[in-house]
Amino acid sequence: MRRLLGTPAYFLLLCGSILKFNSFIGLFTFKAKYMEQQFGQSASRANFLIGVLNLPAVAVGIFLGGLLMRRYRLGVVSGAQLSFATSFMGYLLLLLQFGTKCENIPIAGLTVSYNGSRAVSSRPETLFSDCNRGCGCSAEDWDPVCSDSGITYVSPCMAGCLSSSGRGKNTVFHNCSCVGNSFPVGGGSVRLEQCPPPRGCSRSFTSYMAVSVLSSFINSLGATPGYMVIIRCISPDLKSLALGIQALATRTLGGIPAPVYFGALIDSTCLKWSVKKCGGRGACRIYDSDMYRYISSKDSQKEALTINYNTDEKSLG
Repeated sequence: MRRLLGTPAYFLLLCGSILKFNSFIGLFTFKAKYMEQQFGQSASRANFLIGVLNLPAVAVGIFLGGLLMRRYRLGVVSGAQLSFATSFMGYLLLLLQFGTKCENIPIAGLTVSYNGSRAVSSRPETLFSDCNRGCGCSAEDWDPVCSDSGITYVSPCMAGCLSSSGRGKNTVFHNCSCVGNSFPVGGGSVRLEQCPPPRGCSRSFTSYMAVSVLSSFINSLGATPGYMVIIRCISPDLKSLALGIQALATRTLGGIPAPVYFGALIDSTCLKWSVKKCGGRGACRIYDSDMYRYISSKDSQKEALTINYNTDEKSLG
């Protein structure tokens, strides 16, 4: 172990693998959730697109990376340079994801005020207004309704509704004081659903998926060269131990803590938490889209950037 970890190239590659695996696990765990919350995709469609688009791109990239190693007979230094170059290119591509966004869904009392202004803090007291203060509403409820003006209300009670018609998903609530006062065009009625994302989200989602697939492909090109560098930079009697230590370190130091701190960062962007029947905090109902995008984009960029290590002939043996 002393000889193995005393090899500078192997130690730096091991550290880079741990950092990269952290980001990979975090991205793999929450990518579908990000697509669902940011772009309004269903959970099934998000996972389907990842399986159909991203995974084949990764598989093709790994295969072509091996072909490049064989076709051009890349050595240790050349393989390390290729692995770093592809990782850095993938990092630069992921910077474009900062520009692919959807605005927050207008939700009265959470993302917009009841009069339509944008400056709202997500405190429980902002859910109440003069139009619903005497209705006895609960701030813990989450049964969203949508008005014709595109404003979502946390519940029919929060919209100040007094009557309803229809059944199930076709229920329409009438005589809603909050809708009538703030948005007379809406006619004072709301329907039982959350309003769809703002216009332009479909175009942003297409750009997001294009960047994601291209980055996955370019980043995976360096997977095989990077793996071969680890094998070639150490003495033959330590190869098996080196691969075992790498597998153990990446899965324990990368696979276990990543979902914990990724989840904590994502939870910090929640605007509305559900409440369990026993009184504990449940799942998040709605996130701050801008903060969610900042956190997820910064974390996913780490997936593409590895440690810049010295690749001269002496340090790589």
